Amino acid sequence: MNKIFTLKPKKEKELLKAAKPVVTLFSAIGCLQKEISEKEKGTKKKKVLPGEIEKLKAELKKKEKELQKLGEEKITEGKKAIRFLLHYNQNLVKYIVKGYSSFGGKVDHEELTAEGISSLPKAIEKFDLNSKNRFATYAGYWIKQYIQSFINKNQLINQSSAVVEKKSVIYYYNSYRNDDKESKSYSLVDTLHDDENTELTADQVRHQDTVIQTNNLINSLGSREAILLVRLMYKITPSNLADIYYLATEEEKKELKKKMKLGDKSSPELLEKYSFEEKKISNLPLVKSYLSLFAKSYKFSELSKIINKSENAARKLKQESFKKLQKLAKERNLHFLVE
Repeated sequence: MNKIFTLKPKKEKELLKAAKPVVTLFSAIGCLQKEISEKEKGTKKKKVLPGEIEKLKAELKKKEKELQKLGEEKITEGKKAIRFLLHYNQNLVKYIVKGYSSFGGKVDHEELTAEGISSLPKAIEKFDLNSKNRFATYAGYWIKQYIQSFINKNQLINQSSAVVEKKSVIYYYNSYRNDDKESKSYSLVDTLHDDENTELTADQVRHQDTVIQTNNLINSLGSREAILLVRLMYKITPSNLADIYYLATEEEKKELKKKMKLGDKSSPELLEKYSFEEKKISNLPLVKSYLSLFAKSYKFSELSKIINKSENAARKLKQESFKKLQKLAKERNLHFLVE
């Protein structure tokens, strides 16, 4: 990564020390103001509990007082430090954005760059000042998370529309990854997680951008037993009706296509637009049956029984599945499963 660290380590730490308390308080105040506004307008689906808004307003006043205690001088210094850090890390964002490309479509690099830059204040807020790592190493995780979340959101909007045509998926290219020792490719064990926490650690952030690609890879395994085994081992819950289709037996597939009024030769990809948020989908017995499997964790001996194989046969299937996933990842130029 050429010419990304334009600040000296000492200067960078000074800026982070000045910026962190200011950006943390501004972020907390902004979140509280938004939550209060939504609850007062009744835009939240959850019912407002008695005294909840008053508690939020009290918390808001507390944060505002903390900001006042910093004083105008420190606030001004903090804002200036934030601007410096955003400016000097723009090259990092642009470098990471270069690593994204689409198949069968164009990538709006300006939009991705803007999204990446908007992640930097969060990275400043969460960065550990006692860390020996450079800020850019940590910020890279947040940049990728924000960019991938933006991509995921746009794909979900596309799937819910009346357009059946599948939107091109954007992948991260291995050739644009950082070459330092901390930037490694990660094994399937490390990446097959879909954490929905808003407060993510650095390790969780680097997992978050793999969810869509991972689901596509798993469904590409072909064997129902292999797909079911991999999903249950790492609790990769199906995200739409197409995922359920790949888990189903041949008889269940025919029944599902019949219920969804699809021809026998119809592509299962047509089922991707049906999410479990729709009651008519979530109430299907087949959906309920398979989703219930993900409500608990299993020992490997239990998994082998679920897929109707001996424990040795299940272990062999596991090894074969991992090898196939890695091969598919290399073919698609995906970085996160390549060793």
